[in-house]
Amino acid sequence: QIQAYLDNVFDVGGLLEDAETKNAALEKVDELEEHLSHVTEKLLEVENETMMKVADLEKILLQKDKDLQAIRETYESTNTQVNTLRRMIKEKDAAFQRHFNIEKRLLELEQQGTIRLHKKPDGDISIEPLGVGGGGSGIGIPLGNVGHFPLGSTARLTDFGSPDASLPPASEAPPPPPPPPPPPPPLP
Repeated sequence: QIQAYLDNVFDVGGLLEDAETKNAALEKVDELEEHLSHVTEKLLEVENETMMKVADLEKILLQKDKDLQAIRETYESTNTQVNTLRRMIKEKDAAFQRHFNIEKRLLELEQQGTIRLHKKPDGDISIEPLGVGGGGSGIGIPLGNVGHFPLGSTARLTDFGSPDASLPPASEAPPPPPPPPPPPPPLP
């Protein structure tokens, strides 16, 4: 081109071709910039949607953690109550067994003729000592001062008439069971 300039000759075809190439390149740059703009907008939309979904998932996770903690607390409370109820059942079974043994022993003594049992209308049983020998069998066990002994309690006779001090009196009932746990919160 320098030589053409010096010769004052221009290659119009080459200049035209260069201009067309430049225009085509500029059109391609415009297309690419427009495409890049659309892609950037789409990327921003996707990023915003993703951040909103992540925030929603974090809220759900936090709620699930709270629900899990509430379920754990309910489980621990229920487990404690179940253990308390099992212990109470064992205690009641032991008291029932003691009561059964007392009744069995009293029936044996009645059959031996050393005592006489009187059933009262309220379900209690009074014990009347008959003395040594019981009027016939010849085998007697001294009962001491038994008098009338209500059998409605779980007291055990030790020295044939004195209540066992290790047992609680019948008026002492076991404490009532704890209230049931609250229902778990509804799941979303």
